[in-house]
Amino acid sequence: MTRKLFLSLLVGLAALLSACGPQNQADPSGDPLQAWIDAPLHNSAIPEATYTLVFSGASFGDPIGNFDVLVNGQLMASVEAAYQNSQAEAQYGYGQYDWLPPAPGNYLIEVVAHSGGASSSPAQAQVFVGEPVQGDDLAVATPTPGEDTLVAIPIQDVNCREGNGNQFDITDTLFKGEQYIPQGRGFDNLWVRFAGPATNVNCWVFVQNLTMLLNDVETALADIPESILPYLTYPPTATPTFTPEPSSTPTPTPAPECSDGIDNDGDGDTDYPNDGRCLSPDDNSESG
Repeated sequence: MTRKLFLSLLVGLAALLSACGPQNQADPSGDPLQAWIDAPLHNSAIPEATYTLVFSGASFGDPIGNFDVLVNGQLMASVEAAYQNSQAEAQYGYGQYDWLPPAPGNYLIEVVAHSGGASSSPAQAQVFVGEPVQGDDLAVATPTPGEDTLVAIPIQDVNCREGNGNQFDITDTLFKGEQYIPQGRGFDNLWVRFAGPATNVNCWVFVQNLTMLLNDVETALADIPESILPYLTYPPTATPTFTPEPSSTPTPTPAPECSDGIDNDGDGDTDYPNDGRCLSPDDNSESG
């Protein structure tokens, strides 16, 4: 009952904010262009359903033209700012975007305001989509007593890629301080594979971005038994190939007869000016 009431309050708050416009005030001593997220609240839980993101901004220069909405680093929409009011030197705008989470999990929502050629720093709200889990870890199941437990904790927000290198696309994000269950590691003990918390797509994270805890003890990846974390094959790296264009050897243009070093007419005189029948070095006939 408590959770249903909490989620109802969140949805109601979003509707109220979208009707009233920005709920915060700009800091005149801060950046000349500012953005913030009114709903959802940072570190809140929201239902796995369409949710109205509400955001605002203030400009101490040109009016705000639009807001960019990003989720886990991917641009979802560019929303035209609805003008709300002005107060002192600040001009306020707000916007909203109906977002449907693709799956349960952790998400980082970011909003950037644009005014003229300027952009604000991103406003951020980290949320959990789905049924909240009691305890500190939303991503780790309760281990069976007597079993070894292995978790990975990012030391910063990190990209989770399709393979073991920056040439692979980013498919998900692992957030700093959260606990995640690794699926396996590469043969060189440099990359760890996970099921993306938002997309559930297999993806890889460089080991130096992770703290590995085996039974709550920090452990080097190479010292973790294979029975606990198996070795997995990396995705193949696409090697670009190309076929060079065939090139033809150009046929040289022969020199004119009056400058080719040959007695072409057999009169004993070669080229201009020795051969009186040559009008110039460019003359192509020694016979006149």
